[in-house]
Amino acid sequence: MKKKGLKRLAVSLIGAASIAAGSLAVPAVPAQAATNSQYAEALKFAFYFWDANQCGADAADNGFTWRSGCHTYDEQCSFSNCVNLNGEAKSLIKAQNGGHDYVDLSGGYHDCGDHIKYQTTMGFGGSSIGLSYYMHPEVFKNAGVENHAKYIMKEMSEYFIRCTVLNNSGEVAAFCYLVGDESDHNYWGSPEKQPGPRKSYWADASHPSSNAAGEMSATLASASMMLKNDDPTFAKKCLKYAKALQAFAQAHPGNTGTGCGGMYSSSSEWDDICWAKAWCDLAEKGDFTPVEYRNGGYQTPAGIQYDGWWNSWDKVWGGYAMLAVAAGHDEYLKVVEENANKCSQTAGSGQYIMVGGSWGSSRYNCSWQAYNYLLHQKKGDTSRLNAAKNQMDYLLGNNPANKSYVIGVGNQWAKQVHHRAANPDVHNGNPNSKYVLYGCMTGGPMDEGGTYQDQWDSYQCTEPGTDYEGCFVTAIVNLCASLKYYDTSLADDIIKSSSEISDPYGGGSGAKPTPTKKVTPTPTKKVTPTPTKKVTPVPTKRPTPTPNAGKKVRYSRLDLDGRVSWSDLIATK
Repeated sequence: MKKKGLKRLAVSLIGAASIAAGSLAVPAVPAQAATNSQYAEALKFAFYFWDANQCGADAADNGFTWRSGCHTYDEQCSFSNCVNLNGEAKSLIKAQNGGHDYVDLSGGYHDCGDHIKYQTTMGFGGSSIGLSYYMHPEVFKNAGVENHAKYIMKEMSEYFIRCTVLNNSGEVAAFCYLVGDESDHNYWGSPEKQPGPRKSYWADASHPSSNAAGEMSATLASASMMLKNDDPTFAKKCLKYAKALQAFAQAHPGNTGTGCGGMYSSSSEWDDICWAKAWCDLAEKGDFTPVEYRNGGYQTPAGIQYDGWWNSWDKVWGGYAMLAVAAGHDEYLKVVEENANKCSQTAGSGQYIMVGGSWGSSRYNCSWQAYNYLLHQKKGDTSRLNAAKNQMDYLLGNNPANKSYVIGVGNQWAKQVHHRAANPDVHNGNPNSKYVLYGCMTGGPMDEGGTYQDQWDSYQCTEPGTDYEGCFVTAIVNLCASLKYYDTSLADDIIKSSSEISDPYGGGSGAKPTPTKKVTPTPTKKVTPTPTKKVTPVPTKRPTPTPNAGKKVRYSRLDLDGRVSWSDLIATK
């Protein structure tokens, strides 16, 4: 990795030897729990993952100086490359764009370490930010990450709106659920260099994709709540599209797999539909009526739904339960507790809990953490807090490998991240990442023993994803809320010293806690007054304004290169 300005990144001999060995099932080495400052550091950096994965011209102006505009040809996606786009939608698009046979699908965020744009996982990441903000807006404000989070939500919402075609009655005629497909994996290099054009895939009543519609709707509705005081007109537009997409999803349940191949095979859609409905009602009415939870299942309009205890892109019932509790429906607290109790509460320091599958295990671990932080906040159960915090400590470096699975946090982390933008030169003899992907949570260990392959093609371990990061944000926000700790100065110092990262969002440093100490009063003594004399005032000097203060800075564009093929699938279990 490039490590400009960072002197703390020395890799231990044990760590270096483990990396050379590839698969890490290493003997224990001295490690220690993360500090409150590192939790806040991880919180500050977490939102930069979306900067790394930003698509479109606006990527040139985000917080990573090595990113530039990419995939700008998505702005004119020819109808000939729009799979299943119906005639009505084409006519509506042409009526709005001056009669051209193309549609604007620019912007949004890349899915994982590749460059496809998949609305389901993107929307899960966005609605996870929305959930975290709804639960704890004070964390975002006090840690100075509110502006960054709002920027992501607005960029994502603008993209989802561009992807949605409404008819004259305000109903969904069609929407794009995927840009790019499996052929995207034939390219390994920077997004700025990827040739186009590429295909887009569309849903309508005949080809439904209600899971994507539900996640898009949830993001738009939560964004309308986050942005209503800053941009009420745009917030209103977000809610309009959110309601239309939710209504479409409920009227046309089902999921088409066209274009996805084996990448995304969703096992359900009613969780996404109910998730979207909750957000739309919350945004419009200030509350929602949760579906009934009985005998371990959710009573949906389509019947009872089971197997929803964790929170991930494919199963959002866990997030639904947390949202219900945050909205004041305490009857759902028992659901959160049931979810948390699915895994052991007794794992100690340096021990890892496998919550879901071995592919991207860190995301499932984070969803379990979030349940426990919420239970601590509601019930004051410190054992829940400590159990979950042990898992966050593990992910941040308190593990047998002494390696952080969140890049940029801790003393060492994955060197060969599976991410084309940050690691574009793997087939030019450079398998180590070219840039530091600050804030990105990689897939993590493959088992409870800590087996980890630090190799660029070990996507189960070293790849990040928008859905992974959504789970991570929910966990780290709730941890900082439980600890009431928001001092991000550790991250701020790195941002100031590194040439690869900046803060164009104006968030500033997080609130620094004021230490409490006993003050010894100074004895009062009689003071002899000094004779008063006339003082000549010193003229006030007008401060010199700082150029570009508070404004975004456009960064220079860098040429990147590289190619290879690969196939990355997301585990559904």
